[in-house]
Amino acid sequence: MQAWGPVSCRHNDNWTLAKSLGTEQLESVQVNSDFKCVLYGDSAYFPEEYLKSRHRCGTGDNLSAREKLENDSMSKCRQSIEWDYGQVGNLWKVCTFKERLKLRKQPVCDLVSTCFLLTNAFNCLNGNQTALYFMCNPPTLEDWTIAGPREANIVEYFGWNEVVEDVLNP
Repeated sequence: MQAWGPVSCRHNDNWTLAKSLGTEQLESVQVNSDFKCVLYGDSAYFPEEYLKSRHRCGTGDNLSAREKLENDSMSKCRQSIEWDYGQVGNLWKVCTFKERLKLRKQPVCDLVSTCFLLTNAFNCLNGNQTALYFMCNPPTLEDWTIAGPREANIVEYFGWNEVVEDVLNP
């Protein structure tokens, strides 16, 4: 999946999901696959084949043990997403400074995208809370920059060859 935006806060989550074609992209990458993945979102989204949210009790119905376990497990995974957004805000204060993030006055999408990109690089070098929680190490900075989106070398794309060389070989 990819980041998509910017979007005015006047639009709700369902409008944004529909315009981003997120579920359609997820479906297209799983054609002819035995293993199916779904997006897990909050209760604001309408459930569909590739988008699920927590199980809810109906009137007088109780959740099964499996549904309770799924709700609890997915809630913990969703918390990890909030850690990542929090980290971006802690590392790059420009992302939390509302006076600077005004559509049509500043390049908000460029600022936020750059902050996410730099946070990914930071995590490659230092790890993060999410990697600890899921017990998986992030890739090395070199592996991450070489792999990049669709095998594109983002170091060359942004002209960062000297910066990366200085970081890897101080």
